[in-house]
Amino acid sequence: HVAGSDFGGAGYTGPGYWTNIYKTGHLLFNLGLTGSTATSPRVLDALTYMNVHWGDANADPGWRPSYIATIAATKGFTELGIETFNGHDWYDDFADLIVANQWANGHWRGSGFGENTDVRSTCWALLTLLKATSYVPPTVVTKAPESICMNTVTLNGYLTNMGTASSVSVSFQYGTVSGVYPYETSPVATSTVPKAFSADVAGLTKSTTYFFRAKAQGDAIAYGDELSFKTTEYPCTPVDMLPPTIKFPDFAMWSGVSGATGTGVPDKGNPAFTVNRSPFDLQFTVEDDSASSVQWMLSVAGHTVISSDGTGTFIRSLPLFQGRNDVLVTAVDAAGNAASRHLTITLDTHAPVVTLAGTLQSMVTGTTLNIEGTITDEVSGVRSLTIDGTDVVPYLDGTFTASIPLKRGLNTIAVETLDKAGNRDSFTWTLDLTLVPQPRVRRTIDLTIDSTLMVVDGTSVTMDVAPVIREDRTLLPLRALVQELGGSIAWNAKTHQVTVKVRGVTMVLTIGKNTATVNGNSILIDPANSKVVPVIIGGRTFLPLRFIAEQLGLEIGWYPPTRTVTITWEP
Repeated sequence: HVAGSDFGGAGYTGPGYWTNIYKTGHLLFNLGLTGSTATSPRVLDALTYMNVHWGDANADPGWRPSYIATIAATKGFTELGIETFNGHDWYDDFADLIVANQWANGHWRGSGFGENTDVRSTCWALLTLLKATSYVPPTVVTKAPESICMNTVTLNGYLTNMGTASSVSVSFQYGTVSGVYPYETSPVATSTVPKAFSADVAGLTKSTTYFFRAKAQGDAIAYGDELSFKTTEYPCTPVDMLPPTIKFPDFAMWSGVSGATGTGVPDKGNPAFTVNRSPFDLQFTVEDDSASSVQWMLSVAGHTVISSDGTGTFIRSLPLFQGRNDVLVTAVDAAGNAASRHLTITLDTHAPVVTLAGTLQSMVTGTTLNIEGTITDEVSGVRSLTIDGTDVVPYLDGTFTASIPLKRGLNTIAVETLDKAGNRDSFTWTLDLTLVPQPRVRRTIDLTIDSTLMVVDGTSVTMDVAPVIREDRTLLPLRALVQELGGSIAWNAKTHQVTVKVRGVTMVLTIGKNTATVNGNSILIDPANSKVVPVIIGGRTFLPLRFIAEQLGLEIGWYPPTRTVTITWEP
């Protein structure tokens, strides 16, 4: 800090000992390390010195052309974040001189401070120019290949340095001509060094020489030396000729499975069994003698529903259709060897259906209910039938009879059914013994929804059309009913009106209208649902059953299992 041409400069042992920009650059670097900034007084003094000697034409005390001086100043300016000072763009000045002074063979030679050797000067010049890129490439070594076979090889490399990058992608380039690499393996990123890496290459040609080199790409790209190898004429491992093995558990031991056959041997046979749920969790095991992946799939009725890969034990949710399901499990290994196993899984989700031979009232004799009917189960078969707590054994054709004692008053009769798939159902009848009429003549009509068969007093009669359900209400074909009741029916095509005269009642109903005239009085057909109206279906008039029954004094019974309507009346 002495006034004069050395003001602000730095020397080795003091401010007056061989002061120059080279040592002042080091001073700036050290000041930055100790906490000074670009505006600190001592930094400003050093910049004053550099400004005084910036244009000096020799290396002492200036920097032209001294590359040890340019790199020392670069370190100081960079540490303090100084891009320009006193109108000097210091890096442009350094770069212009260095580029202009490069020798034809690529080296640099400075004018002082030990720069009398080309290698030393060239290193300092390149270090100065490094600020222009800030990139240092990684360092990679090509290593000898392994597992050389007819069509495959494992290439090896070694990453020793990542340069200025924090992560480097490594790969291999290869080809059949030295120095020409049309193929490259997939890059793999790594952030640690030293790091050995490899890549498995397939699809090679047998008995062919290949050339390869390791490649590392970080902030810049680096390559290892070229090496070569020759593929073999024959495969290194035997050809896989064995198909995968598919095994099933003993489904006979599973809950919810019935009627199982062919399940005793895990890897043989075609199992068959019945279940009462869908989807069904199917378990199977795929094994293979090779370490390669196995592709497998599940098919139902010829349609693939699930496909995947791998070996081991799997459980997959399999959607099933009601009835028989043909299931196929197929497995194919990498060599193309295939295996398949068949299963037959029957899905039964419906309980048995009970159909009575007549009405309950007609089955009562004194204090005994003599029930006759039929029980059917189309899929798995009937396991049991219980009526009022008593087991009833049907005949081979499904018909059954049972005598149930009754008491005076209300009798609730419970019916429970069970099929071989485990499906259960139950329903009850309530019979008031005090209301059961004494033996007298009563007429009965049984009609089944969507069936054209009408049973009149036990005799079957075929109708033109079948009863239907609309708006959650039962609609009956009018003409067939009125004829059996001994009445008459007239149709007015102009007004779309039906006039019914039966059992001393005259009713006029209009198609599509929710009111009717009964003995001259207008009445709502269904107070709870205005959409219940007379309709024409298939050229026949359909009337709401409950309205007709109420107006004519008919009794109605409904049997849910068969959707059968029973109409009874006294003539």
